[in-house]
Amino acid sequence: MSVITTSWESLGAPAVLAVRIVLALLFGVAGVGKVIRPGSAARAAVQFRVMRKESAVFAVGLGAVELLTAVALLGPPPPLTTVGCAMAGVLSLCFIAISVPALARGDRFACGCLFGQAHLSWVTPVRAAAMAAGALAALVVYLTGAPAVHAGAVADALGLTVLVIGLPAAFGTYLTVQSAHRERRRA
Repeated sequence: MSVITTSWESLGAPAVLAVRIVLALLFGVAGVGKVIRPGSAARAAVQFRVMRKESAVFAVGLGAVELLTAVALLGPPPPLTTVGCAMAGVLSLCFIAISVPALARGDRFACGCLFGQAHLSWVTPVRAAAMAAGALAALVVYLTGAPAVHAGAVADALGLTVLVIGLPAAFGTYLTVQSAHRERRRA
């Protein structure tokens, strides 16, 4: 049993830190996109039926909240990190709550996240659910006593972060290239 505990303890700190880094990157990119280009997020808020008319103030405000979430996720545990995990979880759950009904209505539009380039699809709430699950898991870890993060854990966490972001990005690129190749063959 001590081998399992030791293995979990050695993996626990890097895994929790990797979750925080991934969430911070996603919320940071989304927040910067809304602050820099509020028009896309303002349009998406109307299309999601959150707002009746486009509001750049709402979009910038939401972007600022996402940026604060990213900063809190990277802050020192436990007080700031715990708040960041809770904010990330709530924001992710809210996004699921607005994206699923839009998809059920058959809506397809730029969702206003990731510089307004991502389009609403069923991948959107799945990604948000994964983000909510990661935030909840990290929150539970911090509320029950987070494992200490040592210098070696930071390198491990960065490696896990690259895997978590890099593998889906590589797979998405592969699918895009394959789709373009099929389209070129048809033409």
